Amino acid sequence: MWRRKQEHPPQTYEDVRLVADVLSRINVDLIERHFAVSADTAQQFMDRLVAEKRFSVLQSDGWHYPPVRKLRVRRPRRKPKLTYEPKTEDHIADEPESPEDLAERIDELEQDGYRLRPTIKRLQDAGKTVIDQREQWKSRALVAEEQMARERDRQASGQDRFDALRRIVVKELHPDACNGGQLEKLMRQECFKKLWPEIERLAEQK
Repeated sequence: MWRRKQEHPPQTYEDVRLVADVLSRINVDLIERHFAVSADTAQQFMDRLVAEKRFSVLQSDGWHYPPVRKLRVRRPRRKPKLTYEPKTEDHIADEPESPEDLAERIDELEQDGYRLRPTIKRLQDAGKTVIDQREQWKSRALVAEEQMARERDRQASGQDRFDALRRIVVKELHPDACNGGQLEKLMRQECFKKLWPEIERLAEQK
């Protein structure tokens, strides 16, 4: 039973641009054929490559070339051992890539792109998670800061009330503040002796 061919997502301009950066020449037909897009879309992609000065305008041979001609990009291959030392004239300079090499290179790059997409998606999801966690920590820090500020205000208010109470006790019970007779003065003195140490003890605890 024939297996259904896997459907790939539609190609974008960024996909074409990444592949075009390694090509020594390109045209609308090549984009349309190897990226499986419509003729209008291929022409739009080609116009953008020319507008961004990645390739020149259409030449008389039907191709667009980059501002500086690129030499073909080859993967290093294992060379057979030679029984003689090669001479200088035996080395041949690399020539521009042929259409067949271009097609093979484009297919390889497409496969690399498909393999990298899941990794990119995982990194994007991880980035969103980190951002969400950062916002949660920020909110918690703000809440904790508000709680600390309220606690400081409450403690300050309590201290003020305690100091006011101490002043009232001194005013009402201290013998020196007595305007009455000797008996009232003695009564104030005894009460002050009993209450004031307790008040001092509470002040030290606070």
